[in-house]
Amino acid sequence: MKTYLVGGAVRDQLLGLPVVDRDYVVVGATPAAMLAAGYQQVGKDFPVFLHPRTQAEYALARTERKQGQGYTGFSVNADPTVTLEEDLLRRDLTINAMAETAQGEIIDPYGGQQDIEQRLLRHVSPAFTEDPLRVLRVARFNARFHELGFTIAPDTKALLKEIAVRGELTTISAERVWRETELALSSSSPAVYFEVLNEVHALTPWFAELGDVIDSALERLRRCSAVINDSQIRCAALFSVLSEVAGKTICARLKTPNRVQQLTRAAIQTASFWDKQWSPDSILEVISKIDGWRQPERVEAMLPIWSAQGMTSTYVSTIQDCFAAAREVSIQSLSQETNVDQLQGPAIGAAIQAARLAAIQVAF
Repeated sequence: MKTYLVGGAVRDQLLGLPVVDRDYVVVGATPAAMLAAGYQQVGKDFPVFLHPRTQAEYALARTERKQGQGYTGFSVNADPTVTLEEDLLRRDLTINAMAETAQGEIIDPYGGQQDIEQRLLRHVSPAFTEDPLRVLRVARFNARFHELGFTIAPDTKALLKEIAVRGELTTISAERVWRETELALSSSSPAVYFEVLNEVHALTPWFAELGDVIDSALERLRRCSAVINDSQIRCAALFSVLSEVAGKTICARLKTPNRVQQLTRAAIQTASFWDKQWSPDSILEVISKIDGWRQPERVEAMLPIWSAQGMTSTYVSTIQDCFAAAREVSIQSLSQETNVDQLQGPAIGAAIQAARLAAIQVAF
């Protein structure tokens, strides 16, 4: 039984990046042997075990054979005779198909180190096309490593197009699509993810609404990403070019978190407000429309989105000042100036809004 560090940990070490997760492959073992050694089995589709002390993941070396459609349509063989090279062969990219021994020796049967030096994302084998999820994964890796100069090898990009044309992207679950997308949106170059998908004709089906507006959508994403690293705010900025119906549709299809849906709706609904005359009244109207008085964090989240939509930094600062001044208004503050106790129902709300407008006019 031999154990090897594999995948992203080896890659990131060679790139000089921090290693967050360490995954291991065990060659020549059986599930019974792993359990006898104190490991806890957690994998259902294939044998994966948690180390009894570190809780790191240890997977038995395995091969996979395509049996059906989609990224789950595989049969798995985790027999003790499976070699390390066979296990690495089933992986997506050469830079992810390397292993390291306990003594620090790099095992690289498919040229991952050379591709790191050449800054190439290259598929390991023709079996690459069997898993449609790899379209999203390669696009995500390109977004993550774009600043380091990585590009997708031409022959690999051709295979991405082949997968997209085949139509198997529909077999990926919405949860997995969103997971890959969220990781890409958290990267240093999130727009690259969608650029790749667009180039290989893979915006459909998951991001079909972006097809006709992709250039303006990516421009908003770049602007937003330059000022904030929040995947959900970045996503709303991207979707803010859509109609309200299209924004609701794409969020529902991807099963995005509620915050993404709410910010997307707010971004789309308020975009036209800034076409009106810039005034204290418009500021009050917009903040009220997005429920900013009860949820002030939503106003803070919208600021980088509004910037991405073209609002100048001067206007953003004005909104911040006006919002801060208006938030000081309360029933308690009103009672010091007027007999608020005599007001009832809607009249109280109207009085508070009037006071907020007055505060905004002073700060404007």
